[in-house]
Amino acid sequence: MPTSGWISAQLQGGASLSPVQFHKAPLFQEPSHLHLTIRQNITMRFEKTPGEDARIYDALEKAGLGKVVKGLPDGIDTLVGAGFGGQTDLSGGQWQRLALARLIYGDAPVIILDEPVASLDPEGERAVFELFARLAQSKIIIFTTHRYDSIPRNTKIVVLVDGECTRADLQGLPAGTPTAPQNATIAHIAHFALLNPCVQEEQEQAQLLKQVFHHVPHNYVDHLLFHMAGVIQSQGATSGQRALALQINTAINNVKTWLVQVRQDAEQLLHMQNAQLKQLSGLAILGDLEAQARYAYAGRTDPASGEMQQGATWIYDNVERLAAFDVTPYLTR
Repeated sequence: MPTSGWISAQLQGGASLSPVQFHKAPLFQEPSHLHLTIRQNITMRFEKTPGEDARIYDALEKAGLGKVVKGLPDGIDTLVGAGFGGQTDLSGGQWQRLALARLIYGDAPVIILDEPVASLDPEGERAVFELFARLAQSKIIIFTTHRYDSIPRNTKIVVLVDGECTRADLQGLPAGTPTAPQNATIAHIAHFALLNPCVQEEQEQAQLLKQVFHHVPHNYVDHLLFHMAGVIQSQGATSGQRALALQINTAINNVKTWLVQVRQDAEQLLHMQNAQLKQLSGLAILGDLEAQARYAYAGRTDPASGEMQQGATWIYDNVERLAAFDVTPYLTR
C-alpha cells in the first residue's frame, strides 16, 4: 500500500480542494441496514425539514424504489428492518436501492461507488448505470468493480497489481485499435506494480533489488521474478525455499517467452484484413497463438529434452507453497 501522497478534487472553476474540504457520498456493496424509517434512512436525520418529502420521493423514484415505498403502510414514514419494531423488512436489492436513494438525496459533488449493483438484477443494473452516466456529467464518480461487463463504454480501465502507475502498454498496436471495453472485453489495461516492503525482510534489501532491476517491474510476470529474486537472495530463506524459487523463476521465464509469442501473433492478426484472416497463413498464426497461450497456462513437454516445462497453473500452486510456513505453538514454562 502507498504510504504517502495526496488527493484533491478540481472544481469547475479551477479551484482544488482536499478530501476533508469537499462533500462526498459513498455507496458500498453491502450497505448498512439501518432500522429507521425510510425518511430517516434517506435524510440521515430524526427531525423533518420543510419541503423534504418531494426530494425524498424524487430520490426514491430515481433509485427504482418509489413504487415499493408507496405501497408500504406508512409510506416514507414506515419503520423498516427485522427487529427493533420494524413494520417490514426489505430484500437485499431493496436495501441497496435505499442506500442509492440516500446517495441521490445527499447530492454530493463526489460519489464513491464500491460494487454498487451487486444485489440488483440485470434490468436494475442497466437503470442504475444510466443514472450514474447522467450524474457523471456534473459530478466526480470513483467507481470500483471486479466485473468488466459492468463498466460503461469509453471508460479507461486501471488494473491494480500492487500499486505503482506505469504507461499504457500499447506499443505495436495499429492505429484505431479500441482502448475501451467493447462487448465485455478489455482491450486496454494499464499495468501497476509497487514493491510492498512487507514481503521483504528489510527495506534495505528491497532497495538492493531495485538496483538489480533498475526499477520496480511494471508488469505482473516481471513482478513475480522480482519477488523470486528477493527469496533467492534472502539470508533467511532455507535451501528448499531457494530451490523452489529457482524452479519458479525458470517456469516464469518460460511463460514469459510464450506470452511474448502470443503478443507477436496477436499483433500480426490485428494488422490483417478479414480476407487474410480466412487464409491458411492467418489460420496458422491463430493456431500458434492458441498453442502458445495453452503452453503459458498449462505448460508443455520440451520436444528436445522430454522434460516438462511448467506453466502458470504450476507457478500459482508453487508460489502458494513458497508462501506457506509452519506455525508451532509456543508453550510457556
